[in-house]
Amino acid sequence: MATGVILLLFVLAVNLLFGAISSRAVRRISSRQPRGKRPARESRLRGSAARLTRRIRDWFGALGSRIRICRIGQGVAVFAGVAVAAVLVLIIGFILVKGLPYLVRNPSLIWGRFEFGGEKVTILPAIITTLYAVGLSLLIAVPVGIMTAVFLNEYARRDNPLIRLIRSAIDILSGVPSIVYGLFGMITFVKLFGGSSSILAGSLTVSMMLLPTIARSTEESLKSVPDSMREGSLALGAGKLRTIFKIVLPSALPGILSAVILSMGRVISESAPFLYTMGSVISAVPHGVSDSGASLAVALYQLSGEGWYMNEAYATAVVLILLVLTLNLLAELAASRLSRKLKGASK
Repeated sequence: MATGVILLLFVLAVNLLFGAISSRAVRRISSRQPRGKRPARESRLRGSAARLTRRIRDWFGALGSRIRICRIGQGVAVFAGVAVAAVLVLIIGFILVKGLPYLVRNPSLIWGRFEFGGEKVTILPAIITTLYAVGLSLLIAVPVGIMTAVFLNEYARRDNPLIRLIRSAIDILSGVPSIVYGLFGMITFVKLFGGSSSILAGSLTVSMMLLPTIARSTEESLKSVPDSMREGSLALGAGKLRTIFKIVLPSALPGILSAVILSMGRVISESAPFLYTMGSVISAVPHGVSDSGASLAVALYQLSGEGWYMNEAYATAVVLILLVLTLNLLAELAASRLSRKLKGASK
């Protein structure tokens, strides 16, 4: 607990330091005097610096035209993109080569019946637990995050100290390590629900982690909606709330759904918060949100922890990757269908 407090204070100090530096730089840039009001000596000095800068820029421009610097930049960009794609293919290919053959030979790893105290490993309870956690955490975090973004962008005043405090809190929460969230969930939600780990406690903990991402992404999407659409809706007699739900939110829907997809992937990949709040033992299939269990990421950690079930661990990693891809694909299909429906309704 003390280490978690120190880690939280360190993150808070770093966020406050960078926030102070960025705000000071913005104020310094915005408070520059116009060129016509500068003293004569300062103007002469700046004129000499400008001529020197112009000569250096012309020299580099001539050098760049000789060595075709545009081609070099294009080559560096292409190399960076190929390197990133190669790393992704290498990681996924390694996991598939190691885990897919075992998964094909032993399909009972996925849908086998769980036996308490048996030697046979099955990850079906972990899959069900992960789906429970994804659905419940998104059900909690998405409405709260969207409403927070609507309040900050549509209703709140920019110069209000309380609003600045809320924005700073969102920035700080987005940088807090996941294990700190796990400790907080253990001493709050786990004790609140009887002192034992449960899917509900883990989902509430992870939903707190998702709030900054959803709120920030939704707010940026709302900022991208032109004010002319709001003004047109208000001019036609629609109220503020109707304008937000009928005009602003549908226009910002692609950005909101992107935040939801990112949050979904984060829930599936997290392990530290679930270790403290939802459980670390692969037990029977849960019958409700009050049961405990290990998620797929936690099951992968447990299977590979002592090196005894490495084949099962690689197969679990394959299932984890396939689950992420499947959920992302379903979310993309739902988003595209909803977007087409909204565009058709607007026409």
